[in-house]
Amino acid sequence: MSALYLLTAEFALWQTAKRYATDNSIDFKSLQPAGISENGYTLFCAAKDLYLGTNYLTISDLADTQLIPPRMFALICNAMAIRRFGLSAIHFEQRSDKE
Repeated sequence: MSALYLLTAEFALWQTAKRYATDNSIDFKSLQPAGISENGYTLFCAAKDLYLGTNYLTISDLADTQLIPPRMFALICNAMAIRRFGLSAIHFEQRSDKE
């Protein structure tokens, strides 16, 4: 789910990747993203790292705001939380006015 979360975060990336997400798996071996932005490629690498345990992105990469803007960093952090704790990690219930 964490990889799917990242692959769907950018429209062009998802248009390329969706045909490789089948039967509860993602065929990263066959998925060769083309025509996507730098941000899309970064999201692809993060998804691949979380799914396959590869090391395309480093801690230094994540700390570099020129390489990974804050919004994308937040997406990657959410994906890591999903990987660790499941979808409930990002599920926020609506607060009532009585709180």
